[in-house]
Amino acid sequence: MFLSKLPSPSLVINKHAFIRNCRSVLKEARRHGMRLRPHVKTHKTLEGSLIQATGADLTSSSVVHFWPEVTGFVASTIPEISMLVNGSIQYGGPFNDILYGVPIGSSKIKQIDALRRKLQQHCKHKDGSGGGEEGAIHVMVDHPSQVDALEHFVASTSSSLSIDDDDNAFSVFLKIDTGYHRAGVPCDERGVQLAVRIMESPHLNMKGIYSHCGHAYDVNDKEELKNIAETDSSNMMKFMKLLQNHISSLPDDTYSKSKMDLSSLDISVGSTPSLFSHRNDMKLPNLEMHPGNYTLYDRQQLWSGACTSEPDIAVRIMSRVIGHYKDRNTIMLDAGATALTKETTPQGGVCAIAGRLSDLECYKMSQEMILVRPTDYANVIFPYEDFALGKEVFLIPNHSCLAVACFDEYHIIDDVTCGFSSEDEIIDRWIPAKGW
Repeated sequence: MFLSKLPSPSLVINKHAFIRNCRSVLKEARRHGMRLRPHVKTHKTLEGSLIQATGADLTSSSVVHFWPEVTGFVASTIPEISMLVNGSIQYGGPFNDILYGVPIGSSKIKQIDALRRKLQQHCKHKDGSGGGEEGAIHVMVDHPSQVDALEHFVASTSSSLSIDDDDNAFSVFLKIDTGYHRAGVPCDERGVQLAVRIMESPHLNMKGIYSHCGHAYDVNDKEELKNIAETDSSNMMKFMKLLQNHISSLPDDTYSKSKMDLSSLDISVGSTPSLFSHRNDMKLPNLEMHPGNYTLYDRQQLWSGACTSEPDIAVRIMSRVIGHYKDRNTIMLDAGATALTKETTPQGGVCAIAGRLSDLECYKMSQEMILVRPTDYANVIFPYEDFALGKEVFLIPNHSCLAVACFDEYHIIDDVTCGFSSEDEIIDRWIPAKGW
C-alpha cells in the first residue's frame, strides 16, 4: 500500500531517517565516553525503543545487539513504562532499567509499584533458577512530600507482602534544577537535605541525580548551547561535591545509610538541543545523557541546530489540498490543530510544507484546517499549479513530540532519499502506547 491511499491527515515516519538519527546519537555517546538512557516519550513505541538501543533495523533479524552505552530508558507515562516492561520480557538488556521521568505524584505510585514488581519477578526468574538479571523502575523526586508519599506507601504495603526489603524499597533519582527552572531542587543545601532524606530512608534507595536543560531549546548558537551544556554538568558536579562534603562532615562513628559511596550514583544530564555539546571531561563512568526528540526531530530542532537539514526530520503529517482561494492568494489543507497542535517555533508559522520552507508559509490554523500563502504574499502569487485540489502535502511539525501524540498509529516508510512522496510504500505500522 502506498501513502497516496491513506486518509488525511495521517502520521508518517521514515524509518531510514529514524535509524540514522539514532545511530548518530549512539556514536556521539561512544565518542565522548558517556552512557545513554534514551527517552521514549517522542515516539512511544517498542519498535522505536529497539532502534534507539540498537541503531539497527531489526525487521528481518531475530538477533538483537544492544549498544553497551545504552543502560536503560526514560518514560513519561504509565503506558510507556508498561510498554518497556513488555520489552524487558521480550528482549531484556536496557529494557530492564526504566526511569519514570516525571516527579512522582501519589496517585501514580500504586501503578508504578505493580509494574516494577512485574519487572522484578520476570528478571529474577528469567533463567529459571531465581537468580536472573536485575530489573528496576526508578521514580523521580524533587520535593519532601514525594518522599513522604513513597514511604507511606511502602510502610502500608510491606506487612501484607512477603517480599524482600530490597524489592520493596523504591529506587529514586533526585531531580536537580540546573537552570531550566521547570522542576527540580536547587543546587544548594536544600537539595542536599532532600538527598540525605532519601538516602537515610529505609524505604528508598538513591539511584542517581537527574537534570534537564530544557532552556537549550531557546537558543540556536553553538557557543550558547555549549555554555548551557557545561553549566548543566558543572551544576551537577557542584551538587555532588556539596553532598559529599555533607556526608564527610558526619562523625565516623555515626551509623548512617547516607554514608554510601557517591561514586556509584548515576548522573543523568542533557536534552536533545544540547546533546552534541555535552562532554565527559572528568571521565565519569556513570555519566549519561537522556535525549528523546532526536529520533524524529522537528522545526524547533532544525532552528536550534540539533539537526542540520530537512532530511534529518523523520516525521511528516500527510494532508491534502482542499481549497483554492485565489482572491486571497491562499490554499487550505485538511490538517489542523488536532493533527499538529498549536506549538510555536522561532521561525514562525504553525508548521511547514516539506520542500517549501522558504517560499511558502503555513500562517493560520484552526481545529481541522491550515491556510497557506506565499512568504512574500503581498508580491508573489501562490503557485497553485504545484498544489492541485486533492494533492498530498507533507507537513513538518513545529514540535514532533506533541504532533505524534495526536495519532493512534504511525505509517512507516523506508525512503533513503528522505523525500516523503505519496508513492512511498508503507512497510509497517507502529502502534504507540497512548494515555497516561
